[in-house]
Amino acid sequence: MQYTFAEMAKDKLLRHVVLVIGVVIYVASSQCQINATGGVRAIPMHSASPAQRYPRVAGLPDAEAQQQANVVLLARERLDAERRRNCLSFRQTNEHGIYTEKIRVTYLTKRFLSIDVRETDFGCAAYPNIDIPFPLTIDLQTGHAVDWETFFTTDFMIPKGEEPSHLTRLYLDHYKNDAECTDIVKKNRYGFDIWLDSASSSLIVAPNLPHVIRACVDVTAIPLSDVIAFVVDKSAALQLQP
Repeated sequence: MQYTFAEMAKDKLLRHVVLVIGVVIYVASSQCQINATGGVRAIPMHSASPAQRYPRVAGLPDAEAQQQANVVLLARERLDAERRRNCLSFRQTNEHGIYTEKIRVTYLTKRFLSIDVRETDFGCAAYPNIDIPFPLTIDLQTGHAVDWETFFTTDFMIPKGEEPSHLTRLYLDHYKNDAECTDIVKKNRYGFDIWLDSASSSLIVAPNLPHVIRACVDVTAIPLSDVIAFVVDKSAALQLQP
């Protein structure tokens, strides 16, 4: 079948129209995101090894807080890069060893940036680490990492005597593992890895358990509406729909 000049021109015009529409949609969606965060941006939103990179923050009204937030992000980026280099150096004795890290912004408002970081390695230690969370949440008002134990009321994260903390109880309400693991988590004294997630309007929670009982870890989403009452600084109340 012969492809005429007219058909070629029509096809080229069609591709151009599709391209323009795509650009318009992309710009509109980006503008919606910027409007939802008051102009605050985090770039990149996603990253992965071997060239993993933590985002940098832009658009904050407080220049000092923005600079401090980026200092924290750069420090974590360098720390993770060093950990990866050490792992790969050790891996020379194990040709099947691997190290992967995934970095994903899960929550961004004018007040908070939360990043879900997961690391997996084989052959870099005495035992493998699989999808281990190393989250980071920054208070963009100060530029410093959030200290969850002071962000929430004292009894929210810290157990009182033999009684589980409020966070443990909320976690177990959504826990999906067996009875043996439930008992282990109920007695957990190792704390939790936690971060914010806007897609589910949740506080994401994972017990920081040692390797021998790591199988009991279930990354669980607790609705923000269940934890807001425990926030100390009410001006920092979490947005249910950022």
